[in-house]
Amino acid sequence: MKKHKENGFSMIELLISMAIFSLLAGAISGVYVSTSRTSTLQNASAGVQQSVRAALEIMVQDIRMAGYYNPTGADPNPASIEVADLNKIRITSDRNGDGDVDDLFERITYEFTNNQLRQILYEGTGSQSSQTIIDNVTDLQFTYSGTNNSIVDITLTVEENAGYGNTVSRTLETRVYCRNLDIN
Repeated sequence: MKKHKENGFSMIELLISMAIFSLLAGAISGVYVSTSRTSTLQNASAGVQQSVRAALEIMVQDIRMAGYYNPTGADPNPASIEVADLNKIRITSDRNGDGDVDDLFERITYEFTNNQLRQILYEGTGSQSSQTIIDNVTDLQFTYSGTNNSIVDITLTVEENAGYGNTVSRTLETRVYCRNLDIN
């Protein structure tokens, strides 16, 4: 009688191949989780960076206009930096050239309060309105130098949750030259 050889895998071979497959699957899932976390962190970093840049650009455009006025208008110049504090700046400019600073976007305040960068239009008047430019602000500082505070250095720091227990913090600095204030 001829013995037939059985084709297939033995139990030990199956157990060994399952163990190897389990190790490979664990390694692959570990790489995937790590890559996913890194990607989430990088996306959060890019988002925070873009938010800080946008907020700075809004402030820079307005601060650069400080002191602008129609020279044929009011004398003395009503436009200036009205408030020059560490965490707050109020600028005025005669944007429409009518000789006063009482019209739309001619009196603008930026301040750091309650972890927000706030833009306030017409502060201290009946028409005052404010909006949040950016949340999660941990620091905003203005430093002034030059004739009539014509040079304004701005430092803005924002910190946001990046998931997986991580936070992302970005600090950007810029210098604004207010050429309209540097008049002797």
